Amino acid sequence: MCATACVEEVDGSNVTVKERGRRANFKNPGRSTFQKIQVDKCLVKDGKKADWIVRKIGVGSIVVELKGKDLDQACRQLLATVEHPDCQPWLQEQKALLIVCSRYPSVDTTVQKVRLAARKRGMRLSVVCDQGDFIFEDVLKG
Repeated sequence: MCATACVEEVDGSNVTVKERGRRANFKNPGRSTFQKIQVDKCLVKDGKKADWIVRKIGVGSIVVELKGKDLDQACRQLLATVEHPDCQPWLQEQKALLIVCSRYPSVDTTVQKVRLAARKRGMRLSVVCDQGDFIFEDVLKG
């Protein structure tokens, strides 16, 4: 599929991505232009990949995985997406990783390792349960 078929430009007061009962909503009071890039089943057909890339033009990109409870898999999917050549053009210089999951154990070494790996690449990893409303720049800063 053509990469542009996987991209939706939006400028509403809320920029929402959702899948399997999970959602991430980015507040957009200034109605800036965002791009929602559907990675899973569109931009990347095979292999490990996250669900979405949410991009605020000129600001940054957030790779989003909407997951049940398998945080190990979610972390692998996020890192695979950042490295995937078809995703590279959609990732701006400032990047962050976001997992929205059904449960998050208080002690999870995989998440700690991925946080460290992300930091080494200049990114932040955020993990939240159920669903969330976010300020885009706050997620980028970690």
